[in-house]
Amino acid sequence: MFYYCNSLNEVNFSKFNTTNVTNMSYMFFYCSALNEIDLSSFETPSTTSMSYMFFGTKPEIIKLNKATFANLTSSYGMLPNITTPLIVVVKDSEEKAWITRTQTAIGANTEILTIEELMENFDEKTYIYS
Repeated sequence: MFYYCNSLNEVNFSKFNTTNVTNMSYMFFYCSALNEIDLSSFETPSTTSMSYMFFGTKPEIIKLNKATFANLTSSYGMLPNITTPLIVVVKDSEEKAWITRTQTAIGANTEILTIEELMENFDEKTYIYS
């Protein structure tokens, strides 16, 4: 969808209906200018492929708040070895466990958090995750 859009730095996905989307592979492939990828409105019950979805990106945060990974059959390289600090927000511990188990090339600076864990560590005074 945004394959090699290296000048793309912001996208509003709030109106996207992804309920019936089956393939999200390469969606943000080398979209290196995206600082935040907010997919918190994405629902993925029909999605079977997310291979290389974020390959070549350098975001500080990826929000996958509503995403489910139960039906994925292909997710190789979804969260590649990003060397910059990255927070990935998922909806619950089941989705967190799935990412931890399947994304073997995940970067050392990547932190997977559930929404609950994010809110537990959120500093309301500075609006910064700590």
